[in-house]
Amino acid sequence: MKVHKNQTNLDYFIFKWLWLIILLPKPVQLVVFVTVIYLLVSKNGFKVIFDYAAVAMCMLAMVHSFAILYNIAEFKPEFIRCIGAINTMVLWPIAALYVAYYRGADINIFTIGKYCARNLYIMLIPAIIAAIMFYVFQMNSFSLFGRTLFVTTYLSEEPTIKFFGLNDFSNINLFYIMLNLMLSLPYLYQKNRSSIIGILTITSFEVFLIHSRLGMCIFSVSLLFAFLDTIMRKYKNILLLMIALFGIMIVIVAYKEFNELFTSSIVYGNEDSTLYRIDLLTTSVIKAWDVSPLWGMGIKEVFRPMEDFIAYLGSHSTYVGFFYKTGFLGAVLGLFIYIRMNYMVIKESFKNQNVRMMLLFLISFIILFAIEDVDGTNWSMFIYFTVLSILSNGAMVKERRY
Repeated sequence: MKVHKNQTNLDYFIFKWLWLIILLPKPVQLVVFVTVIYLLVSKNGFKVIFDYAAVAMCMLAMVHSFAILYNIAEFKPEFIRCIGAINTMVLWPIAALYVAYYRGADINIFTIGKYCARNLYIMLIPAIIAAIMFYVFQMNSFSLFGRTLFVTTYLSEEPTIKFFGLNDFSNINLFYIMLNLMLSLPYLYQKNRSSIIGILTITSFEVFLIHSRLGMCIFSVSLLFAFLDTIMRKYKNILLLMIALFGIMIVIVAYKEFNELFTSSIVYGNEDSTLYRIDLLTTSVIKAWDVSPLWGMGIKEVFRPMEDFIAYLGSHSTYVGFFYKTGFLGAVLGLFIYIRMNYMVIKESFKNQNVRMMLLFLISFIILFAIEDVDGTNWSMFIYFTVLSILSNGAMVKERRY
């Protein structure tokens, strides 16, 4: 395997230690990521080139900062909410530095894959502990040092486990698992078959414990695509045709039964949660539209403040969050960042088989962030855009061994 002379261990630090970084409080995470990017950029003699996406990230931060000042002057929000908004705003220029640095770095995708596979093995430990606590000892929830291992949720009115894995919330844990699996694929396909089967078994178990209806769907489809595009690619066209024909037959013969199953289990499996989320998102859009449609509200406020469960307007959707926090200006910039960076990866996928096997995972993340915040926790923001920058980087190692 070719090793580039400019590579250092620091280039892989955030991937190697991600399993530990997710356990840190948000302020400590921020300090870690700022320190790492400062050392990386200084190693480069502070020479980084900002592309359009990185520039848009800095512009988004400027719009957000103006919206925060407007909100403070107009509505006098709580101090803690101001600090939270400033933390979110600061993430964007730091993410821009990561995007700019990794756009020009020589990165070995197999080295990243090795560390990401290890992250999944480490996540298996809390997953097994959570499963034993819930299914054997019938515990309803468990937290450690302010971090949630699991809670009880209800699907079709039946209690079941929702695995947080000591992450900030369950769907960001889904992102963590799927991201590590996606990045480990090129490395795993160099290994023996038992390594592949082992990691797929582990991730399937971890995703199952999360009990996310959308998560189970996008995980299964993404995994199927990666499987067809790699191990079975010699017979991929035949398999795709057979699957399509089989699917059409099932739809014709058992459409009614499958439609009822999908509606009851996926759409209304947890109806209270679905309706709450819809109300939260629509209220967020209406609030920003009525009060400050151009540059947004800047600072999140509590949704339904009299209830025990606390959620914030502008949360639970990255795209709605763009509009709520930064209005039309920020929404345009945010969508430009997403579209451009993912488009660059798609272009690279036509030239690089390693990227192509990850393509449906990346599409899944676009769907996932429609119902969750990319900036809901600091590590997810930096890792996501760093990965997009790496995968669109023509200098990324492209060798592939089987």
